[in-house]
Amino acid sequence: MPDSFGKRQRNAQKARKFAAREERRAARKQERADRAAGVPIERAPQESEEGGPAAGGEESQGPGSEGQTESPDRP
Repeated sequence: MPDSFGKRQRNAQKARKFAAREERRAARKQERADRAAGVPIERAPQESEEGGPAAGGEESQGPGSEGQTESPDRP
């Protein structure tokens, strides 16, 4: 943490981190309960170590990027 970070900012950051930690803990607890009850769990796709999506090798392209792809027959 930088030296210029004040006490209130440090406390606010700690509170945000604690809230996020509690949210993740509650989500894990709910997943465990759902798994025990036999409910299928749907998870969001996680990113791989390289930073790309884990499911597909290619990154998805948004609208308007159709003309920006390179064609193999063009130099």
